[in-house]
Amino acid sequence: MDEVFWSNVVKRWSEASEAVIKLKKELAKVEEERNTYRDVVHNLHKSEGRSASESRHVDRGERESSHGFWDDEEATLNATVKDELQVAEIGFGRAKEEYRRLQKELAESVEKVKALTLENEQLALHHHQEIQHFFKEHQEIHAVQSQLVDVRSENRVLQEKIQTLEKEMTQLRLSEQSAAELTSRPPFAASLERRVQSLQDLVETRETDREELLEDITALRDKLQRAEENNKVLLSSIVRLQEIARHSMLGPLRPLSNLHTGSPKLPRAMSIAPSTRSRKFDPPELHRVKSSTHITSVISTKVEDETFIRSAAPSPQLPPCLLPPEREKEIAKFPIIRQTINIGDDNWFEREFLRVALGDGIQSLVRRLADDPTGADRKATIGSYLCPTLNHHPWCPSVPGQHGFIFVGLGKEKESYKSPAIRNLFVGLPKPHAKHRKFRYLGRYRVTRVRSLTVEEWDTLSEDVKVMYAKLTKDKTRDLRSVEDMIDTYNNGRLHVPCVQLQCMSFDEQLYAALISHRDSDPKA
Repeated sequence: MDEVFWSNVVKRWSEASEAVIKLKKELAKVEEERNTYRDVVHNLHKSEGRSASESRHVDRGERESSHGFWDDEEATLNATVKDELQVAEIGFGRAKEEYRRLQKELAESVEKVKALTLENEQLALHHHQEIQHFFKEHQEIHAVQSQLVDVRSENRVLQEKIQTLEKEMTQLRLSEQSAAELTSRPPFAASLERRVQSLQDLVETRETDREELLEDITALRDKLQRAEENNKVLLSSIVRLQEIARHSMLGPLRPLSNLHTGSPKLPRAMSIAPSTRSRKFDPPELHRVKSSTHITSVISTKVEDETFIRSAAPSPQLPPCLLPPEREKEIAKFPIIRQTINIGDDNWFEREFLRVALGDGIQSLVRRLADDPTGADRKATIGSYLCPTLNHHPWCPSVPGQHGFIFVGLGKEKESYKSPAIRNLFVGLPKPHAKHRKFRYLGRYRVTRVRSLTVEEWDTLSEDVKVMYAKLTKDKTRDLRSVEDMIDTYNNGRLHVPCVQLQCMSFDEQLYAALISHRDSDPKA
């Protein structure tokens, strides 16, 4: 509404200025004509004086006749000039009245501009106060998150204690059933049960506290979102007021001598500097450790990401993969698979050993599997395996039972795994000092092709992985572009990284034992 009003004011002021200029031009023209007529009358008077001195001897009757003619001519000329002067004076008076009216309107506009400027300053002050308030809320969220991490750590410790006590209780009950001295054990078992019950109560209390903290974080996140929306509304209001102020203030500051140069140009819209925009607080960086063989990874995540908060406390036996939230949700529904044997530090094999054992020497390996009635099917299953490395596939599982993703689907592999397939998975570990890369057996996996990586997911990969995958794309597709151009193609979304999902189905203990036995008995291995 204010914009329409000020647009009409500026338009009327421009039209009035043009009318004043036009009237001034007409007045100048009339004054020029008046001066011309005055010169004519003055010349006529001079010529009449000369004629009178030259015609002193002319007949008086003729002189009176000539004098009467000139008097009539002068009277007619004076009447015409007077009429034109009156018209010009009337127009000039109207122009003066219009000019005074415009000056009055401009004075009122100046007052409104001052009021708008004061309101703009108040809005800016309010905006600054809101930012300070939001910053304090952000600090509170950070503190609550730190408390949540501490509570989760305590919760994990308590769960471990509960598991230990449950194992002790199980062993104690078995010994009570088989031993003859059961009469002395019940008090000790009762005390253990009381301890377990107290620990369970403590765990429930901690869980309640954790849920309350999550609710507080959700409420603070909603407040922060509403504050961001209020900031956007305030920012748009400030922009609109500054545009109106510029339109209104540039008009009356022009000198009056510029009125004859034509209508004034409308000022350009004022732009807002980047420093006045709403500031988004950068959330703190949270660390996740994948496993003892992995380098510590750092993820930047927003405070309001509930997926990250829920998955920040994984099972103590399964370290989490470094995955974006959406991918984490996809594998969170899968059951957790745990091996029943203690693999220790023996779970490593070299690539050449796997090629021989699962390829040319697979018959010898199958014979090591005890009492397997389906030898032919077993041979086909064992011979189908995958050996991705963590350097090329950072989303790949790293410990037995873990789920994840690998980047497979370039060149001839484009159509692979569109139908689910079962494969044994050996993951290649980083080799900081070793000559040959070690591969760890993770189990039998269901391999399925899923949607490709988005641009946002591509951005989460490290620069080394991006360069490595760009080179792989260039080699697989025989593309003539440079590695930098290939990276730009992925950054712009013209190419997408293909993705295959790995779901752990079981841990083949017989195959693992056969591989260990074959490796230990083979001097080359």
